[in-house]
Amino acid sequence: MPVDAPVGSAGLGAAERGAVRRAKGLGLPPYATASALALVVSCDFELAATSGPIDAVGLCILGCLCVVLGALQGLAWSLGLRALRPLPRWAQALVWCAAGAAVGASLAQGLGAFDRLQGPYRALALQVLAMSSLVGGAFALLTCQLQPTPSQPQGAVFRFGVHARSAFAIALTLAAALCFFIDRNYYVGLYVRFHDALRWGGWWAVMFAGVLVPEQLPLPKYSVRRSTAIVLLSAVLVPALAMIHPRGVATLMMRPWSASLVHVAQATLDFDRDGYAALLGGGDCDEWNPAVNPGAREIPGNGIDDNCMLGDAKPLPPPPPLLPAPRTPSPYDVVLITVDSFRPDHLGLYNPAYGPRGRRTTPNLDAWANSAVVFEHAYAPGGWTSIALPSIMRGLFPRRLDWTRYFETTQARLLRKPAIARLPNGEWSRQMFPLAFEDTHPTLASLLHRRGMRTAAVVHDGFSRMLTHGVGVERDFDDFWEVETWERAHEDDSGTADLAMRELARVPRSQPLFMWVHFFGPHSPNQLHPGTPIYGPTLIDGYDHEIHYFDEQLPALWAAIERRGRPTVVALTGDHGEVFEQIARMHGFSISEQDIRVPLLLHVPGYQPRRVQQLVSTIDLFPTLLALTQTPGPAGDGVDLAPWATGSAATTPRKLISETWRYEPDGSPVVDFIAAFDGQKKVVLNTVDHSFRSYEQQAPSERPSWVDTGKPGALTSFLLQYVEQTGGALAPHD
Repeated sequence: MPVDAPVGSAGLGAAERGAVRRAKGLGLPPYATASALALVVSCDFELAATSGPIDAVGLCILGCLCVVLGALQGLAWSLGLRALRPLPRWAQALVWCAAGAAVGASLAQGLGAFDRLQGPYRALALQVLAMSSLVGGAFALLTCQLQPTPSQPQGAVFRFGVHARSAFAIALTLAAALCFFIDRNYYVGLYVRFHDALRWGGWWAVMFAGVLVPEQLPLPKYSVRRSTAIVLLSAVLVPALAMIHPRGVATLMMRPWSASLVHVAQATLDFDRDGYAALLGGGDCDEWNPAVNPGAREIPGNGIDDNCMLGDAKPLPPPPPLLPAPRTPSPYDVVLITVDSFRPDHLGLYNPAYGPRGRRTTPNLDAWANSAVVFEHAYAPGGWTSIALPSIMRGLFPRRLDWTRYFETTQARLLRKPAIARLPNGEWSRQMFPLAFEDTHPTLASLLHRRGMRTAAVVHDGFSRMLTHGVGVERDFDDFWEVETWERAHEDDSGTADLAMRELARVPRSQPLFMWVHFFGPHSPNQLHPGTPIYGPTLIDGYDHEIHYFDEQLPALWAAIERRGRPTVVALTGDHGEVFEQIARMHGFSISEQDIRVPLLLHVPGYQPRRVQQLVSTIDLFPTLLALTQTPGPAGDGVDLAPWATGSAATTPRKLISETWRYEPDGSPVVDFIAAFDGQKKVVLNTVDHSFRSYEQQAPSERPSWVDTGKPGALTSFLLQYVEQTGGALAPHD
């Protein structure tokens, strides 16, 4: 789509007039055509590099999107450059330097560099800031050279010969390839704005490369009328093809580049500005009512399908009252051990590569497992500690709970809304963090306390502060000990074990005890523990070092439990898993197997050791521990594990839920995934863009496939029913 040559060529020399004539023939500068072709090239690379379903209609929709969005973006560049052309050269440079600073700052913000300047990731944050500054400077330098002036109508860079410009174009192409590589291999699924910046940066780099060498890369020459007709036809074809063949759009959503283009098109077609469109798979069932959309909370019985799923939800009946607690003492003490960021494939009892003939990260836990019930396929209900632990303690999937709005600040403090408005200078909110520890559903601790057991908690949550007094987690515990505040404790797993042993010795033997112990050590960042085996310099090596250090604390803890002289049920699990990237490790940003699969071991006096293949969730600990202690409790999503733990039940089909989310400080969701799975398949709903994906759960790559929500299978129906019952949107309150 060409742009007319600028006026003012009279008075130039013959060479300059020739350049103007050549530029006019190409549509000076040919940003619109170059932008569309750059977008096509980027999407072609993605199609070649990414396996997955795609069909002819999907390819046609993608091609039309490239034409429309590429031409419009290129036209915007042309108009912007032309608008700055009359300004003095110093003013143009100032504008583009400011734009470069904005690009660098946005990139740094997208990677969370500013938020992490104060904390354990300061060194990495400084590196990110330096890299972002270089990117912003390069952008400013490039755009200054491309800016047309009265004396250089094509831009200052055209003073150089064709060979120099060709070298420059090759460098830009290599930069685009680097952006593509980083986008595909680093922080995949994380830092949405960072990946958006990589894609736009790569797109612009290829566009600029095409503009720089029109002689070597002849671009199509169309009249304005013909170009406009092509763009308009493409714009009409996109929604028409999407309505006829919705699978085409759904398959595009499975590739990052293609999904980005669909999101831009959906935003354009979102007429009521509620964040969802009726067309292009946006899922909005009432495009003119901003209160009705897939992100709205379903209100049962109001006669409106608020969230565009399964019609108006029916109100749920009230839960039955609790049965009276028995007067007889509990037959068992209970010790529940949760370990932060705990992956089963880094434990010898789950992975021979970590056993006696491998890394031997958990020799003590492996030995203890020989007398316990080991569940081979256990999953957490959430990808964050803040999601998983409230669910574990209540036996309910996360979205059934009542969530309170907290805000995490750059000082790693968790504050509620009144306090967040009075932050001191230099501290600000970096994300809204829902917590459910004030939820009114009865907890494991409250029911066991009601039953006559003493309840105690020993928790260490490092810098996260989500397990501290004041957020509600301490409710229902007679004694609640934080490792960070105990003056005699080391702030690591040894301190957690020491404080737990102190509590075990302090409670009289005549008093039945429920104790929860939360170890934080395997959580990032890696720390060095003298005397513990060092496996190497990598992130995974450091994680395995932390796992071994945790394992070293177990023998003393087992001995302290034995010294109480009471029959004790011990359950050990992880709150969630951990994902390893090239330069960082993290969790909670996706719903992958690495995020949500956890170890689960149960030691019950009289139970024979065995390995159980049944698919289970850590929320099953709630009914299981209640049953073992003969404590009445409410029905929930969890089930008693005793039939499988004792070998009296065969493996049976089961469907489970796991979720993860993350919010901006203003409450808008960055990530909100709900997964339903049965051990073979996993269906994931991304509530942010209302897209569905299906995965083979046992496939290491977890490549997505299309989900036909028009004819949902059993697993998709289970997921939709869960969303309908829980209202869909999280809706935390202040």
